[in-house]
Amino acid sequence: MRFVFYDTETTGTNTSFDQTLQFAAICTDEHFNELDRLEVRSRLLPYIVAAPGALLTNGVSVERLHDPSLPSHYQMVRTIQAKLRAWSPAIFIGYNSLRFDENIFRQALYQTLHPPYLTNTGGNSRTDPMKMVQATSVFAPNALVIPLSDTGAPTFKLEAVARANGFREHNAHDALGDVEATIHLCKLIRERALGLWTTFIRFNRKLSVQDLLRHGPVVCLTEFYGGPYSWLVTAIGRNPENDNEICVLDLAENPEGLSGMSDDELVPSYGSTIRAGAGVCPSLDSRSSRVANSSESNRANRRLAESGKRAVKAISEEIQGISRSAT
Repeated sequence: MRFVFYDTETTGTNTSFDQTLQFAAICTDEHFNELDRLEVRSRLLPYIVAAPGALLTNGVSVERLHDPSLPSHYQMVRTIQAKLRAWSPAIFIGYNSLRFDENIFRQALYQTLHPPYLTNTGGNSRTDPMKMVQATSVFAPNALVIPLSDTGAPTFKLEAVARANGFREHNAHDALGDVEATIHLCKLIRERALGLWTTFIRFNRKLSVQDLLRHGPVVCLTEFYGGPYSWLVTAIGRNPENDNEICVLDLAENPEGLSGMSDDELVPSYGSTIRAGAGVCPSLDSRSSRVANSSESNRANRRLAESGKRAVKAISEEIQGISRSAT
């Protein structure tokens, strides 16, 4: 199994319109022994206006943006694509990549007429170690030091977490420096919380997450809203129009009341969903979004309510059976 740790530095935060200026990646084996590395930069595209804040953060001068010795954006993407294909199949790992780097990289591939889904097709999969650091803070709190921000709240910024855990040579906001910091944190998690690391790697594929929810009677769901919030849940149904959306029952709630509801009464109860996304467990990746008040959404949720109601009734009966056995 190969790991490809990667990071980007860009002209801004808009993943649809900004440009990658620097891309760095290190390919390792499963024990983090380096096999190969890549670092490449490009000059600015003529129609892109770089955000001043991004240039200050990345330490890129205006002169460097237009350096004629640098490859064009197209040449840079060609180089990246060729190298990553040569390293495949692999697990692609980037800190906060599922929210940012992954999207802007896909956009770059698409804009240069390359297949955009390189990191999760052809035997490849992807994952985000920021989720792993967050999960470690909850399930293995002694494995990593989680620093506090100026407001006193825990911060999961790569630069701060890496420094707090002994990575002193971090060239922050340089793509290669961020890659090396990410590898350092992953090594610590593997050394100090092996079970958590193994689970993390196991769930880098969507099917593994779906299988857990399908066959695991109880799952601990943890979300971060400034801090961690955890629930014990069990899967009770699936969105018939989107297999990635799975309905779960919060086991803190008594299922007996739900089992007697009609479909119309159950529809408003489906207020949040878990996206069975790859590489975001063991905390899973949840999206708390209220059901849209539209006839199409209501029809979909009525169908989900039908399967959910059957599952809730079965769970209620099982709980009652356990209670009778205990007495």
